Amino acid sequence: MRKMRVLISCFAILIVCTLSAIVFWPARNTNREVISAPIVESSEVKYTPAFSVAISSSEKPMTPKKADLVIVAPKSIQPVAVIATTSQPKKADPTPPRIYSVDEVYERWNPYIVSIRCSLMMKDGRIAYGGGTGILINHREDGPSIMMARHGFQYWEKGIWGSTSESCDVTFPDNGLSFTIQNRDFRIDSGDIDLGHLVLSGLYPYPHIKELLSDTAGLRSCPEVSSSTPVMIIGFPNDTPTTKSSHVPGEVVGFINGYKGGEYIITTAIARAGYSGGTTLSMRDNCYIGFNTGSPGADPTESWTLHVSLDGSLKY
Repeated sequence: MRKMRVLISCFAILIVCTLSAIVFWPARNTNREVISAPIVESSEVKYTPAFSVAISSSEKPMTPKKADLVIVAPKSIQPVAVIATTSQPKKADPTPPRIYSVDEVYERWNPYIVSIRCSLMMKDGRIAYGGGTGILINHREDGPSIMMARHGFQYWEKGIWGSTSESCDVTFPDNGLSFTIQNRDFRIDSGDIDLGHLVLSGLYPYPHIKELLSDTAGLRSCPEVSSSTPVMIIGFPNDTPTTKSSHVPGEVVGFINGYKGGEYIITTAIARAGYSGGTTLSMRDNCYIGFNTGSPGADPTESWTLHVSLDGSLKY
């Protein structure tokens, strides 16, 4: 009987302890938050994290232990930003710019350059002759034209523009083609600028002109002109056809902006009488700079070139 009481007492104590453990055992906190792992950086790119980490909200964020990691199936890693790195300096081009010879420049451009002779009846009955040199272009507004210096077909004296020639004879010395253009086809740019052109109109069907205008791929205006650029001027002094050897190159020595509404480039290339409208070309790029307008400066060894594009637009 005594033994039975002891067993009952022990069993009662065991039940009480078990219930106490169940009642007072702290409940686990199941509230969890997800934080992203730090962004991984390399010396080249910045990546998004490939996994996320789950930790208890009661703990401070810390680098998780391996046993705490909850691995999320990673998607493909994509760079989200490029971190600037020090670029390697470019090596200097050891090849200097090519300088074209007088012969090369002359052969490419001479077929497009024409000799012009204009006649003007003066008030006293005398006939005055002008003209000079021009170049065949495809004008931005008027199509096939001969671009030239305005003073070649319009009388100019002491800063005043006067009468206009009745007509101009145009000759392609390279081919021998010659024709006359009446003053109804003369075009003058506004203001005092020394720029004009002769519209070919019905003369365009000439096979030689068509052929030239279909082969202009290598003809271009110079994108820029700098001091010391080697240049040459192709023109026809006193209506006399020229040869390759008759052109003496020079270089760009200065610029004048705003004179009579344009930009003028001063060169030391030889420009003889009759070179008004003569084509000024860069021997560095074999490209078109503009046309010679004479030597209005005090130094007779310098010539002025009006900076203009091959479509007849002024450049500044």
